[in-house]
Amino acid sequence: VALIDMDCFYCACERALQPELQGIPLAVVQYNPFQGDGSAGESGVVSHPPQPAVARVVVRDGKVLMTSAINGGIIAVSYEARARGVTRFFRGKEALSTCPEIVLVQVPTAHGKSDMTM
Repeated sequence: VALIDMDCFYCACERALQPELQGIPLAVVQYNPFQGDGSAGESGVVSHPPQPAVARVVVRDGKVLMTSAINGGIIAVSYEARARGVTRFFRGKEALSTCPEIVLVQVPTAHGKSDMTM
């Protein structure tokens, strides 16, 4: 019997791309084209390729860097963020209010969909 924690998988992928995120509360959010800064493309989603990964950081040091993704649903939560009360049932805004030191990263997107070609 094996247990694979897929809930933390995307956080591990982001940490592989950005090693400085090791040990920091981290969550990965989906895009949300329905609320943000008005920078959405035709599909409602701005494309953000996997690299440079730092360009997909939504929140860092308590500052919102990408308002078009702050209301995105969380799809992965690191153990550090879980210990501070963040769950996958949160949106980015809720995670930030629960854990002000959290770093939120948006999944890579292309053509209005998730881009998992990392």
